[in-house]
Amino acid sequence: MVASCVVADQLKELFQRCSTIEELPHSFDDTLVDNLIDNIDLTDDRLTDFIRSSFSTANFETAASVVVSLLLRLYTKLCKTFPNSDVGVADQLIRTEVLLEQNRPARVLSDLFTLYITCFRCRQQCEWENVVFWAVSQLPNEGLSIFVRKLIEDFLCLIEDEDVVQLFLPSVAELFCCTVRDSGILVLACQLSSIFYCELEEYLTSVRRILTDRRRAPLSDLQRMISKLSERLEISKLPNVLESCFSRLLESPCLLEELCKSYGSDCLDHPAMAEIRDRLAVEITKAVSHSDWEIRDTVVEIAAAVPCFRPMLGK
Repeated sequence: MVASCVVADQLKELFQRCSTIEELPHSFDDTLVDNLIDNIDLTDDRLTDFIRSSFSTANFETAASVVVSLLLRLYTKLCKTFPNSDVGVADQLIRTEVLLEQNRPARVLSDLFTLYITCFRCRQQCEWENVVFWAVSQLPNEGLSIFVRKLIEDFLCLIEDEDVVQLFLPSVAELFCCTVRDSGILVLACQLSSIFYCELEEYLTSVRRILTDRRRAPLSDLQRMISKLSERLEISKLPNVLESCFSRLLESPCLLEELCKSYGSDCLDHPAMAEIRDRLAVEITKAVSHSDWEIRDTVVEIAAAVPCFRPMLGK
């Protein structure tokens, strides 16, 4: 095994060699850095002291991005290895916030938010406000890396303090509707709604709107939306959701099948669903005599799958 002092010296030399490099060339194998971090043994106090010292003395305003990235990853591993040794970590996290206001490569932002997620409990939730507001402000940025966006999503889902959530919830709900994948909207919405359902329900309309947009939402996403909402949305409120995607209900049996699976096979017999059921019945009646055989076959499959429509097939 290589002595820890040798590893520390090699890391110090690596920092010096990278002190002017903002980004590694695309031809560089990133797994080499991954393997370096993974194989560093932090059981020796001299090595952990070196990492703490290097991190605490680093000038994040001027340090080259490659060095910053290495320091962030080493410090993250240190915090993961010793989760109960969080003395001074909060102060170090404050120092890193200067990186948010700089035009750093996506690699640095990715490593930074990985550190924030790892060390989230080391600060009071109200102390994360600057990071929260920066994260929300970046969501409209179409140039934001998908990996950084996912880490921002994971970070925001850690917030449980009601006062902090109230500050950013309206903005993040609207911005997620405009910028992220439909599955990302569902993840954030469902996780936050488990804590602040009443507040989030106010923004459900805009979430539904983007999910049911024909240009953006495949049927699989709408199917997943129905399954997720069943955990939190009473059947009496379901017609509002179905109204927003009514034109798509007869495109495939999958949506109404999911509806019956999630809310029960007799869900369309519920009094609150009467108008939706009657409208669907009218559309099915029209479609069974349609000149397009694909449309006819689809509605026959739907009618066969939904109990209340089976009599329309003479069964």
